[in-house]
Amino acid sequence: KGYVMGRLYPDFEIKKGKEKISVQSLKGKVVFINFWFDSCPPCRAEMRGLDSLYNTLKDSAALEFISMTFEDNPTIKWVRKKRKVSFPMYSISAQECQRLSFGCGYPTNIILDKAGAVRYINAGGFRDATKATQYIMEVIKLKIVELL
Repeated sequence: KGYVMGRLYPDFEIKKGKEKISVQSLKGKVVFINFWFDSCPPCRAEMRGLDSLYNTLKDSAALEFISMTFEDNPTIKWVRKKRKVSFPMYSISAQECQRLSFGCGYPTNIILDKAGAVRYINAGGFRDATKATQYIMEVIKLKIVELL
């Protein structure tokens, strides 16, 4: 993971309605990126904390919150409803998940600075939702706020 710190994030493109999100479209924003899949216990444990993080910071125009998975859109819809999450989730290929998470596994959380450089990366997590939420709100949120 250390080899990616400070490096520019690789280019990518995902569709967001009629718009496209890419590294270029994100320049000038702090970007939080999360990788997950539903049968991953630590990924599920993070959902509530990620939703709290999203709802706390979503009004900041300087932040983009992106959650990516190789799950299909019906699964994403089901997960959003079952886990009661409101943050945006995007379906991309398993290969793209691997490439964009630097092969780190699941869950992986990455924070990019306004220049598009990787400032934080963490793979794996807690199976306990309370501990996961605490980590997200105390560590990840702080790192995002520092960059905003």
